[in-house]
Amino acid sequence: MENEAGISSSINPLAVAMESVKQASAQNVASSKQAETAAKDLHQLGQKLKQMVAQYKVQMGRDEFSWRQLNSPVRKGQRQ
Repeated sequence: MENEAGISSSINPLAVAMESVKQASAQNVASSKQAETAAKDLHQLGQKLKQMVAQYKVQMGRDEFSWRQLNSPVRKGQRQ
């Protein structure tokens, strides 16, 4: 069976398939953009965590040093 343009109606399933491919491609692009955004956000969070851990290590190092000074035998008037 042919339509007004003389094209067989058997091409219609091909048009449907091509539209499906087009939609799938658009969904893939959207998913890729979301994944890229998520990866960037995760990287930023990782950098912030790295900075926080570095600050914590510095603070812990100071606290440990102060605690050792306060609890040293020499400081308390004792000898080892």
